[in-house]
Amino acid sequence: MATEWVVAVNTPFVASLMIPELPLVGHPVVALAELRFADGGVWTWTKDGTVLGQGESYTPILSDVGCMLCVSVVPMRGELEGTATTATCPFAVMAIAPAVLTPLESRAAMLPPASEDGLRVVSYNVLWGVSSDSAAKKDAAMPDKLPQQKGGGSMPSVDASTTPISAVDELPCSIYAAAYRQHVLAHELILYRADLVCVQEMTEVPFKLLAARLAPHGLRGAYGHPTAGRSGVTLEFGTFWRESKLSLQGSAVWHLGSLLDEPHSSGLRRELETVAPALATFLRDQPHQAQATLLRTRAEGRPVLCVNVHLIQNTIAANCRTLQAMLAVRQAHSWAVALGVGASSLVLCGDMNCYHPSDGVLTYLAGRAVPSSSYEWVYGRQLGKRPMRCSRSCAAVWRRDDACPGLPLKDSGFFCWDHTCPLCGCEKHNKYPTCFKCAQDRHATAHHDLHDLAAPDLAAPDLAAPALASRTPPDGPYFSPTLTLPNGLRNAYEAATGASPLAWLPFRPSTGGALEPGQLWVECRDHIFCSDDFSVAYALPPPSAQDSMRGMPNLTWVSDHLAMVADLVWGPLAPPLSKSDELPEAPKPPVKRQKSEPSPSTTSSVWVQPEKQRSWGASSLLRALPGDRVRDG
Repeated sequence: MATEWVVAVNTPFVASLMIPELPLVGHPVVALAELRFADGGVWTWTKDGTVLGQGESYTPILSDVGCMLCVSVVPMRGELEGTATTATCPFAVMAIAPAVLTPLESRAAMLPPASEDGLRVVSYNVLWGVSSDSAAKKDAAMPDKLPQQKGGGSMPSVDASTTPISAVDELPCSIYAAAYRQHVLAHELILYRADLVCVQEMTEVPFKLLAARLAPHGLRGAYGHPTAGRSGVTLEFGTFWRESKLSLQGSAVWHLGSLLDEPHSSGLRRELETVAPALATFLRDQPHQAQATLLRTRAEGRPVLCVNVHLIQNTIAANCRTLQAMLAVRQAHSWAVALGVGASSLVLCGDMNCYHPSDGVLTYLAGRAVPSSSYEWVYGRQLGKRPMRCSRSCAAVWRRDDACPGLPLKDSGFFCWDHTCPLCGCEKHNKYPTCFKCAQDRHATAHHDLHDLAAPDLAAPDLAAPALASRTPPDGPYFSPTLTLPNGLRNAYEAATGASPLAWLPFRPSTGGALEPGQLWVECRDHIFCSDDFSVAYALPPPSAQDSMRGMPNLTWVSDHLAMVADLVWGPLAPPLSKSDELPEAPKPPVKRQKSEPSPSTTSSVWVQPEKQRSWGASSLLRALPGDRVRDG
């Protein structure tokens, strides 16, 4: 009798299987399986050999505390079964004390019912999510962190205590790992009931797990993959939208430095390369990106362009933050035109790393002029230049333990131009034109060509930023344009509360330590901007329990930032643009030409002079953008 062989071609199999490291009671645990040659699979959840349930997710209950959670996936194609693949959560199931999440839930409860005529927007820097092993290595390399922020680091046994955790040091892993924080993050975002969510510092694996948690609540997401062909750029953006209200039309990721070589930035590029070529190179080399998502409302068909940004954090790079924001807004307009949309409502939000509400990037986006006399152009002028080498160096300490490489002034003998107060000759911060004492005493400044000198007083945050009029640094001319965004955007928190910062705190949130008497921590890093066809109906205030914000991230607030939440409401549709509303011509480049032409564009956008199109608002993105002006200071 002949032997019969059964040959199975392309047998279904599981290519990868991911589950969260730390399961928590009441928080769904989702298993993400990549199946090949399969049209489905069977998920089985067990603990200690006991079957708990089936399906792609399982929500632990109190009786599971202390047990190791396991999932098995069998890939299927019709009746053909593949080999089962199993995965076990590295840590045992734990429970959170109810009081831990009370401040978070109380803040979310302050939100009014969502409006059908607008959008609820959330912008949130969620803090990089890494594995527990990576976080433990980082904690070991940085022993100066607060003990309560480190958490555990050892794997609990199956007979672990069933007492709910109420402090960071009761965690089996670092608080900086995604293991705990990803559950609370998903819970927080669900509570906000948002229509549009922009997150920063989101790596791909946590994004997939978060997307799986948000999907049952009607939110679909797109991850900001890096720009093709570029290395050294950040992967950190995620944008989610409510599918019942919005549909996806297109998405893109732009490397902000490369946008300097786009046609719409030719005037800025030539002026920057002429005056400050090192700064131009520095701006191009930064890894920062922006994620753009073009959506359309299902009810009325309004196009909505959402731009998610995370700007440079360098303390002295306020000038680069302003330029990055300008490049992002210009590119948003160009991209919308290339897609044939033209006029669209704009939502621009993210972590802008501002230190003060008068920072140039906020001034620019709000449509107010950033003058050539802004001190930001002064203290960021050396970016990209090599430190000076000299036998005599400045006595100031620059960037932690590094000495300032500047050459001391002849008449001071101790400090360089940046660190010498022009009024008293004492040391000052390089970010301000005078020392703190002279600013507080409001000494006469005419002799030193300074004006608006009272601003460095951080205890008086409502004052305008300091500016430098004509006192030129000894290292020669520097890039100091006047920037304006006509018909600028609307800062949601400023429109709703009268102030752009989220909070003024008497302590530093990252450590919880109190500040000096009279000083305040200005929480001004994150912002939500919108075109003025929106009105701002509501902005979510900071937590009423301020003490819960000490030592962030912690069990309650799982990032070193707080979520910004704003309700935006559309006005009536505007009539088509008239002849007088057509776009002004782009500024002409300087007569002087460079020896070499700029490198080819690395983005996929194409500049097209837009035709007249219907505008959803009186100063939508189409009308507000191309009038950007760059003038010599």
